[in-house]
Amino acid sequence: MKNFRPLLFEDLQVESSGLAVLRLCVNQHLPEVEWVQTHRHDFSQCLLYLSGHGLQQVDGENYSVSAGSLLCVPAGVPHAFEKRSPQVPLCLVVDFQIADSAVTMQPVSRLNAEDLTLMRQRLSWLMSVSETRKDIAIQAREAAAVLDVAGILLAVALGSLKNKLARPVSDKVRRAIKNGELQTMTLANLMEQIGLQKDHLNRVLKRECGLTLSQLLAEARLEKAKTLLCNLKLQVQEAGSAAGFEDRNYFARWFRKQTGLSPRDWRNEQLQG
Repeated sequence: MKNFRPLLFEDLQVESSGLAVLRLCVNQHLPEVEWVQTHRHDFSQCLLYLSGHGLQQVDGENYSVSAGSLLCVPAGVPHAFEKRSPQVPLCLVVDFQIADSAVTMQPVSRLNAEDLTLMRQRLSWLMSVSETRKDIAIQAREAAAVLDVAGILLAVALGSLKNKLARPVSDKVRRAIKNGELQTMTLANLMEQIGLQKDHLNRVLKRECGLTLSQLLAEARLEKAKTLLCNLKLQVQEAGSAAGFEDRNYFARWFRKQTGLSPRDWRNEQLQG
């Protein structure tokens, strides 16, 4: 995330319905740090990767993480991190306690593009007020934003996040992309199917889901490429072509920009995992 400054809220003690948020921070590893040694806490922790790529270890299990990956670490569970790309990881860390000890969270999950955009918006606002003089109203909004951030992460981890917002245009675009052929799909034929001009369509999409038409198409191409790369019967070039990239060199550069790894290295890492 460009221009993100470090963000730190300590000793929060923000509580609601059995959830206590103790600390929230956005931090970036030092460039020279390749490995965060195994450690544990006496509180639970959510780790949301906003950028970068690496290998997160939780209780002896290894998980490949990238932008949108959410790791939930219960209190007392050992965890560590290994950087796997030149890009320095940027991570949102939320320390919390839950009154109900029976609550079980998924150890690893992902935020979709809309929820990741929403999370970035919440963090941007928190950063905008973190260094300002706060009156009671700002403090109340700040506490509500912190709880909202924690609530979104926990809802994803618990598998209970339901998208209740009406998003007719973005849903229509996603259906058109899903039902079409990525190999030959263009922005022009997508706009023709939707029936809106580019500028107006992008304004509507940004309002509904935080992404433009080209970003939605790129998101679909990336998921398609990842799925095909997991098929060892296909060459890397074939996976790229099926996702809409005829130039294999451009595909390799584009894929590295999205994931921090070349298509071949990404495939090898999935095999090792």
